Amino acid sequence: MEKYRKAYYEIEKAIKDDVYRVVILMGMRKMGKTTILKQLSAKHNGYYIDFSISKNPDQDFLNIFKREEKLILLDEIG
Repeated sequence: MEKYRKAYYEIEKAIKDDVYRVVILMGMRKMGKTTILKQLSAKHNGYYIDFSISKNPDQDFLNIFKREEKLILLDEIG
């Protein structure tokens, strides 16, 4: 059974209720932000991209606008 953090449920509720168009997940290093994004992507058929491992981040960013998924999860965008 997979474990979920409290923030996961709060973000999931915002997604389900369609309350916000953009949700920003911020926090200190090693707190589980990436895990939460991956869990949300898997459960809600979202598109997850980690810009820290992207070979061409500029093009990957532009390609986001061509995606069909309703849920887009961006990691390490700084």
